[in-house]
This record gives sequence, structure tokens and C-alpha cells, in this order.
Amino acid sequence: MAPAVDTGVMAGAGATGMSAPALALAPKAGIGPVGWVRSLAFDSTLIGGVLVLALATAAALQVNLSLFAPLLLLNTWALAFEHVIATFTRLAFDTESFRRHRFLVLGLPLALAPAVLGIARWFGTDALMTVYFYWQWFHYTRQSYGIERLYWRKAGGGDAGATLNAGLLYATAVWGLANRSAQGMPFFGQRLFWIPVPPAAVQAMGIAVAVILGAWVLARIREYRQGRLRIAHTLFIGSHVVLFFVAYIVLAGVTPGWLVVNVWHNAQYLLIVWLFNANRFKAGVDPQHRFLSTLCQPSYVALYAVTLVAFSALVYVPIHVWLRGLVILNLPAAFVVYQIINFHHYTSDAVIWKLRRQPIRTQFGLAT
Repeated sequence: MAPAVDTGVMAGAGATGMSAPALALAPKAGIGPVGWVRSLAFDSTLIGGVLVLALATAAALQVNLSLFAPLLLLNTWALAFEHVIATFTRLAFDTESFRRHRFLVLGLPLALAPAVLGIARWFGTDALMTVYFYWQWFHYTRQSYGIERLYWRKAGGGDAGATLNAGLLYATAVWGLANRSAQGMPFFGQRLFWIPVPPAAVQAMGIAVAVILGAWVLARIREYRQGRLRIAHTLFIGSHVVLFFVAYIVLAGVTPGWLVVNVWHNAQYLLIVWLFNANRFKAGVDPQHRFLSTLCQPSYVALYAVTLVAFSALVYVPIHVWLRGLVILNLPAAFVVYQIINFHHYTSDAVIWKLRRQPIRTQFGLAT
């Protein structure tokens, strides 16, 4: 975490010859604690780099929709599979984590399998894709909220402004979901069971989001004038609003929009998991966790990435090759297995990343 910085200055100090009382009344402008979660370089990548990557994907699809297939393939094999495997660095890459999360690793997939099979068998694959789309949206939104909380606490925390921040974050996400629900488009060629939302409600939500955004911007301006603007937190909230607006409102198709937010989420998640692991082993290689602690040293970040790619190939290539064309209860086996993996990921993440737990706060460098 970078040291607290206050660049606030009194307007006209020194050169203007203002009196002391006048100086006392002059507004102080600047930023408060910057609140990087690691460093300028890391946070610039987490906030700006990931956003640029997602917006570049959106721009490419807007210009030429035929790029969807190659971009989907690239995202799947370079980010999506790896981001799922990254979860297991928290669950099973060392014996301590495996003992703590044994049920999530072994029991949860067995619990999810009949539920996934049952939904697909009795309600159809359209129903399963509906669960996937809505649950994934919730997963993305909660990840954004978790990172927003991380930045907020890094910059000092407190209750003032927290409700407005959360309101803007969730309102933007709900507006986007409502827009897709109202459009009722096919998703990857399948007809989902969309929540019925009238277009007028989407328009009303858009107005509400604009009002909340206006209030949030005014609050940030006021904080700047008071010399306490949390710059990293502000930038992250802004990136969330821009991304959800582009992916769920601007792009015409639900499937291209899904790819854009998926790229954003995957890259963001990979960085957050690496940050957690790097903080966990910041003292150096731990003889009791030699494999994972070695991978998580900053000097071995390339090896960490290669390891995730290798494990992704070991898991997903057999699924892709062996289950292709295989049918379970008249259902495509690969489709069912992929959804079990997806839902396992969503459920596990909901358990292992709660900032209210002291061990998680400690590994992210939060005092409280």
C-alpha cells in the first residue's frame, strides 16, 4: 500500500499576499489517501489496463462482429479457464488450504451435479443457460462490490459516502441487467427465460442511474475541494460504471456484451487472486508451502501465469476432447460439466472472498 498522500494546498498561499483569515477560509483542494491496493503499476493495470482490454474488445466487436468467434476463443483459453483454475490456488494448491476447504473441493461438485442435471433434464438447456446468465451477472456485480470495498478500506474506510458508492455500483448493474431482460434476445442462440421488464422501466432506471451518478460526481468534487478525494477508489467506481454501461447498454447484442464483461471480469479476477497470494507469501518462499509460495513471488509472475495455463489445459482439454459428442440423459455431457464447473466457481467465490473475515482482510493488507 502506498503511503498516504495529501497534495492539498491553500488557494493563493504565498504569492498573493492573502491575510491569514482569508487563507483559513480558502478551500483546500487535492486528494486524500490514494489507496492503492498494491502499487501504482499494479493498480493501473487492475483498473485501467483491464478496462482498456475490455473496451478494446467492445470496439472490435462494434466494428466487425465476425471477430466474435476468435475473440471468444482467445478469451476462453487465455483468461476464462485460467481464472477458474486460479480459484484453486486458494482451495487446493497447498495442504493447509485443501484441509480448510475440503468440502468446496470434493463435496460441492457432487452436490451441484444432480441440481445441474435436474434443471437441464426437466426444464431444458434454455433454463440452465438462464440460470447461468443471471447467476453470472450477480457474480460479476459482487466481485465489483468486493473490489470497491477493498479500495474503500485501503483509503481509510468509514461510513460517509459508502451508501452512495454501493448505490451507484448496484444501480448501474441492475439497469444493465434490466435492459438485457427487456430486450429478450437469444443468448448463444438459446432462448432464455427472461425476467419480464417493460422498456419504460428500463428508461426509468436509466434516469435513476443518471441522478445517482450526478450525486456521486458532486460528492467526489466536494471531497476534492476538501482535500480528501480517494483517487484509486474513484477510478475503480468509474471503471465499473463505464464497463457495465458499454457491455449491457451500448452494445446491441446480449452475447457480444457478455463477452466484453467476461473479459473484464476474468482479467480482473486473475490479478486479484495473484495479489492475495503474493501478500500471503510476501515474506518469501515458505518451506511448508513451497510450491505455491514459490509461484507467488513477484519475480516468478511469469511462471505463475504459465502454471495456470498448464493446469487449465490439463483440466479443460480432456473435457473438450473426451466429452465431445457424449450424451448424459439426452444432454450434451460437455455442456453439463462446464456448467457444474461454473456454478462451483461462483459458489466457492462467495465463500472464500468475504472481506468481513479477518484472515482475508489481513492478506489484503487491511488493518480492520
